[in-house]
Amino acid sequence: MFDPNLQETHTVEFKILMEFLKEIVSHNPSTDEEFRQIISNVRIRPSDFAERLAIPPQTINSALARMVEKNQIMWKKYKTVQLKMEQNNSIIHLQNHIHLVQDFLLNTLDLTKKESYDEALRLAPNMSCKLAKLICEKYHRNHCSGLVIMYPECHEHREDEEGGIK
Repeated sequence: MFDPNLQETHTVEFKILMEFLKEIVSHNPSTDEEFRQIISNVRIRPSDFAERLAIPPQTINSALARMVEKNQIMWKKYKTVQLKMEQNNSIIHLQNHIHLVQDFLLNTLDLTKKESYDEALRLAPNMSCKLAKLICEKYHRNHCSGLVIMYPECHEHREDEEGGIK
């Protein structure tokens, strides 16, 4: 199950994840395969997180330590930070956000798949999990083949017996 703390956009951990996503987007991946390749090579210094987020370095270091404990990142003090690729729910979470934004743009604005993917990469780092949940509920009802794992498994909402979202 995904750590519910990362769903809250006000947590430092969530903000750090979004900085990774912004870094990946800056490399303009054009496919999911390129996305995964780039994400495995992105390394960010803790001081860069502190500067970008305007958060004291000691707070960043505390958040990074928690993320190491949760097996989400690789980091040793005074070194760069890298997302862990093996079974990392944080990456799955980011990929699901990208997919949901892309799907929303395809369904509502009739953009091409490429246009919607490019826009989704730019928008996903700024999208709250609340908005992702609403898109999921509107378009998928838990039956979206494009999600890395079914969206409710990485969030706390699930379909009840009558087909509604709890």
